[in-house]
Amino acid sequence: VERELAVAAIDDIEHKTAVNERMIANFFPATPTRDLLQQMDGPRDKAYEDVVMVVTDIAGFTAYTSRSSPPDVIDMLTEMFRAFDSTADRFCVEKIATVGDSYCGAVFPGLKKTTDRCVDAIHFSCSTLSFAGPGLEQRVGVHVGDVVGVFVGCAPPKFDLFGPGIDHARIMEERGRPSYVHISQAVLDATGGVVESVGDDVPRTEFGVLCQ
Repeated sequence: VERELAVAAIDDIEHKTAVNERMIANFFPATPTRDLLQQMDGPRDKAYEDVVMVVTDIAGFTAYTSRSSPPDVIDMLTEMFRAFDSTADRFCVEKIATVGDSYCGAVFPGLKKTTDRCVDAIHFSCSTLSFAGPGLEQRVGVHVGDVVGVFVGCAPPKFDLFGPGIDHARIMEERGRPSYVHISQAVLDATGGVVESVGDDVPRTEFGVLCQ
């Protein structure tokens, strides 16, 4: 009887743990959350090397909101971010945050090589160009670099990335061109210039190249 009770208690704990992990995964990116939960009594931050980051933004979003009703804006953003989420899993992109019309995702180091993760991020980024509403265009920046992942605050905590890597990814988006993916030189180097081999008409910038 005691053995049966012990087995039942273990099964109950494992079930509750699995439920909690699924709930946490709905709110935070899986890889850094798993890493940080393993050091519960340790620091709330972890350094990562060679993280591939994707940052997007809608060009002319402020003008769009000024001529659209709040329900229409909310419906557009909801549909857009649902498309992001459904596509991200296919390319191993983990959502870090959405702020207004901006999306930030990352492909963390794991089983795949940096080259393959960069290619995944590029394919994901190109697919997002069509996610904005009618008449709207996305700017997308992609960079690979070092970041620190950290839970900020307590009620509730928010996960975010800090460091030169994410700063550069945001610059790639800001200095990009609507309806293009702006890829940093670091990403080009990591992929062996695969993007540039697409054709001679790939436009270059001072930070990298633009592709669709």
